[in-house]
Amino acid sequence: MDSPEVKLTGEERRKLIALIQRKQSAPYKFFTPNGAQESIIRKIGEAGSNGKRIFLFSAANGVGKTSVSINIMANLFFEPNKEWFDHPLYNDRWRIPKLFWHVTKDSTLKETIEPEIRKWFPPNRYELSNEGKQHIYRLRTDTGFTVFFKTIDQDPDTFESATLGGIFLDEPPPEKIYQACVSRLRAGGYIFAFLTPLHKAAWILDRWIMNDDIQDYFFVQYADVWANSIERGVRGRLRTQDIEFMISQFDPEEREAREKGLFTHLKGLVYKEFKKIEPFVIEPFDVTDPTEYQIYVVIDPHDRRYPAVGWYAIDRSGQYYIVNEWPNLPEFRGVHYDQLGDTQYTFKDIVRKIKQIDKENRYNVVWRKIDPNRGRAKYGNSGLTVQEEFDRSGMYFDTYVNDDLEIGHATVRDLLKVGNLGRPGIQVFNTCQNHIRGFLRYSYDEHTGKSADKKMSSEKVLEKGKDFMDLVRYFAVGEHQFDHRKTDGKAGWRARLRKNKKSSSFMAG
Repeated sequence: MDSPEVKLTGEERRKLIALIQRKQSAPYKFFTPNGAQESIIRKIGEAGSNGKRIFLFSAANGVGKTSVSINIMANLFFEPNKEWFDHPLYNDRWRIPKLFWHVTKDSTLKETIEPEIRKWFPPNRYELSNEGKQHIYRLRTDTGFTVFFKTIDQDPDTFESATLGGIFLDEPPPEKIYQACVSRLRAGGYIFAFLTPLHKAAWILDRWIMNDDIQDYFFVQYADVWANSIERGVRGRLRTQDIEFMISQFDPEEREAREKGLFTHLKGLVYKEFKKIEPFVIEPFDVTDPTEYQIYVVIDPHDRRYPAVGWYAIDRSGQYYIVNEWPNLPEFRGVHYDQLGDTQYTFKDIVRKIKQIDKENRYNVVWRKIDPNRGRAKYGNSGLTVQEEFDRSGMYFDTYVNDDLEIGHATVRDLLKVGNLGRPGIQVFNTCQNHIRGFLRYSYDEHTGKSADKKMSSEKVLEKGKDFMDLVRYFAVGEHQFDHRKTDGKAGWRARLRKNKKSSSFMAG
């Protein structure tokens, strides 16, 4: 049965024609964002008041990263859509350079960026040029804005000289390109990054996500694919069955990023319980009273590299604290341990440094431990073990440490559980940035073929972030308790050393 013909009045026809003409003349004003897109639009629009300069939209596949980035660009360059873009940055006069870069892959420019620009930008108000290249090279608007399109395979030297008002990142560029880009923002420009955080995005963790110094200028919003679901999202466009099919085709190693917009580098974290907030991370306090606190020192030495050294306190109730570390950020000008180069420090130099820290902090040290594998290894120059070299240099370290990875991880996880008092069994002073960085990065090597969540003893862990976590593990497996018989830092030591037939050189410290 045919549908009845709908007849429009003259006024209705005129309104319909006017609507079609407005949509053709300014398509971007008819863009309707889903909930996740609306949120990043608003945050960017508030940049003038919130002080942020770097905006990261870390989103799953299918959320609409490219469409929202192109519409943000259009609303910055032309009169904003008052329904969704009625925020200061879009409304205010642009007082910094009207020159932008857009950085992505060559194929993305051809297949995605150019079609999206032509779809949303107002015709006859801009021009695109190739200038002999295989992809779009430059965009100019009648409002004075210019965008140069660059690709992530270009030489970093081509990302120099200009002073920019903004940079749009559609793909994670190599870190060297990012470094060249960010120096172009000296006049107050912004970075707008819309990406799925796959493996090439590792540097973003260092420079943005985990960099305390940049947090006043940085905003991140995560968006999973369900943000664009018709049934579960806000103004979503994808059906559940289509999302489920798409997810089923993802590479398991990339699923966290492609489905949830989460960094794949955070998948397989060993200590997921740890958070960089209270009660896990706390302000330092005085632990010098020997009747209240006892200190353990643990060291993980390396050939040519700096050793990792940690100081751990136990109070009378059996609570653990991570209270100090070396190398540390203040002494090494803000450089984290995993970023340090080689060192010429000798065993005596290391012993001297540890004694200095002990003395400066008036620590009641009751025992010292060393990585049992390195401690028992022969040092090539002398034929002595590393433990014996330290002993000969004036400091005794115990190698009797349980190095079972599974037991160590389980012990630390138990300590990280928040108990009835509202705190975990081990807390970190916020000055111990290498320990904190380790907790946030220490991960299983998923290429061992096992699920990271099984935490099998045969699994391997990644080297990055491992050193200070080894120290925590070596300390934790001892399941130490405050020894009420030893409140002066020395009682019982000589007897134990004589019993073990070890040198008493520790006591010289």
